[in-house]
Amino acid sequence: MFKGVSITRDYCVKDLLGFPGSFGEVRECVHKVSGKSYACKTMKLKQNFHNMIKNEIEVCRSVQHPNLAKAVAVYEDKKEVHIVFEKYCDGDLFDAVQKQGGRYCNEKEAAKLVYQLLEAIEYLHGLGIAHCDVKLSNTLLSNNCVKLIDFGVAQKVNESIALHAEVGSTSFMAPEVMMGSYNELCDMWSLGVVVFIVLCGFNPFNPRALPANKQNRRAICSKILKGFAPEVRAGFGAFFPQTVELSDSAKDFISHLLISDKNYRYSAREALEHPWIKQCHETCNNASTTNEK
Repeated sequence: MFKGVSITRDYCVKDLLGFPGSFGEVRECVHKVSGKSYACKTMKLKQNFHNMIKNEIEVCRSVQHPNLAKAVAVYEDKKEVHIVFEKYCDGDLFDAVQKQGGRYCNEKEAAKLVYQLLEAIEYLHGLGIAHCDVKLSNTLLSNNCVKLIDFGVAQKVNESIALHAEVGSTSFMAPEVMMGSYNELCDMWSLGVVVFIVLCGFNPFNPRALPANKQNRRAICSKILKGFAPEVRAGFGAFFPQTVELSDSAKDFISHLLISDKNYRYSAREALEHPWIKQCHETCNNASTTNEK
């Protein structure tokens, strides 16, 4: 970490990558010596951001996994913190879903994507870290590789003490987070929402994609607290829509993630063992072996 050093000493900071977030912005930056392009996340050193910035830096420096964003360097000046990450060329999953007009991909492609997210989440949970903000815009895509990013609200998990801070993005938030007593399994609910959107084209608890202002937030939270019904119905809501054809295996997988009682919800390891994921992974491995031959 470079304290009291301007990032401009080593990098040329360029244009925005995507839209500014609630706690900072990401810009392209180019290393002056190597000429290599990176992504730089900049966060202002405001008092109420200190814990989030500390979380982000600690997690970024402690994790080493192919499906987690890799931090290259950290710079802190008087006003801002700059975290330099490897740059991922294909944007985030939110943009990808938008470009496709809703449904992102078929089940096989979705399972490949979800497998990588599960690998990242299982790794974090194994370190005793709950991400607490798994969502489309925190999932970056690059050359068929998925990278989970943004550890600003990540929390250390203690088996004997529940987490209490209400953090994360409302439309992806697990019901127990709203009730103020949760653990790392909140990430599995959020992943269930991500999988549902990728396959069905809308958020089951916010099908009209309403902004999470005070009035809308109350309605979204109410739907989340009512839970998900693992059945096929007409319309759009917290159930499987008649208009989208899904395999029984995919529906079963989603149903084991969107369980209101976290004690019955799949862990990351259990989800990796589900037939919908395993079949896809085995198919991919077989294809890779065949191509190598």
